[in-house]
Amino acid sequence: MRTAILEIFDRNGLIHLFIIAIVVTCCMIYGIWYAFLYPAILLVLELLNYVGGVSIFNPEKRIQRGYVVSAFFNDSLFGQGIDYGFNFYNGDYSKSREKAQSDKFEYASKQLNLEPCMRVIDIGCGCGDWLDYLHSKGMNVVGINITGVQVEICRSRGLDVVWINWKDIGKDEQLHRKLYGKFDAVTFWDTVEHYVPMKDRENISAQDEIYSDMFSFAHKLIRPDSRSQKIFISCLHQRRNILRQKMSTKKIKTMYYIYLLDTFHSGYYPDGETDQLVKNAQHYFELEHRMDTTLDYCMTSVLEPTHFGMHRFKWSVRRIVLAVLFLLTDYCWLQRIIWYRSSIWMWQFDKNNIENSDMVHWWLTFKHVANKKSVSS
Repeated sequence: MRTAILEIFDRNGLIHLFIIAIVVTCCMIYGIWYAFLYPAILLVLELLNYVGGVSIFNPEKRIQRGYVVSAFFNDSLFGQGIDYGFNFYNGDYSKSREKAQSDKFEYASKQLNLEPCMRVIDIGCGCGDWLDYLHSKGMNVVGINITGVQVEICRSRGLDVVWINWKDIGKDEQLHRKLYGKFDAVTFWDTVEHYVPMKDRENISAQDEIYSDMFSFAHKLIRPDSRSQKIFISCLHQRRNILRQKMSTKKIKTMYYIYLLDTFHSGYYPDGETDQLVKNAQHYFELEHRMDTTLDYCMTSVLEPTHFGMHRFKWSVRRIVLAVLFLLTDYCWLQRIIWYRSSIWMWQFDKNNIENSDMVHWWLTFKHVANKKSVSS
């Protein structure tokens, strides 16, 4: 809990506390009706962010904060056949969630041609179920995670996890020595959708630069003599670019839940129409295999009411204390309440016709292309 408190009292949290202090001071001096300043200030800041592309709140910290929230307000977070992704039912929805999760990990292992004693690094490793599975199969694993609360959970499970944003690893010479050129395979389980900040939603060149950097980073991590030399990505994509659609009731609803998605976890999904990830992998990797797993992504939350897609939990004293602290330090507290009460995550999926969903979820396996840019590039 100490780490969670430190994480929510970050720059974003202190800015929100400063706003509250201004409003409270005005109310004490000029009258309670000055309380209107609070929503007015937040509205102006949101307009600056989403319309003007200028934000005083750090979107990278918003990702971190979102996972601090979900780490404490979730009853089945890890080690119970449920993680931050989804389970692999592949048409058999009678499977236990433990079996469906292990089937998912077994599928990915086969795609990567993994063998005992191989080294795997997972970027955005959550609470470590994938790493724990690999470790149980005799592999050596390392995780990268932006959220300290999750890092603590991973380390309590005996896992080697580095607490850092992968985008900052390039600045750390010690981590270069620890990580570069050391792994047989690299995985990105349901984390890539957070890498592009919402302010760059219309800036294709900025998006491409982030994804290109991601593949360059993965390239540097892979051992030149590895028998695998593969990347596995599990990622939601926009099935169709929302911003290009004509204005309609459906578009307004979609933009509303995308806004709430961003305020909770931060990020803008890759473009599925242009196959954006595949396009940006070409300097280092080529696509070897693709699988559409949208239905299973949706059904995991339908079948499991405590899955993070539904966010169901029981209150406790510890959770009440943290909820109060979040009210003081989180400028998105109202959006989070709406998220929890409305199961907004599920709005991305059309359960009656999954192919009509706004989002498509792909498993992508990439193979390193020989004679491309070197590890030192």
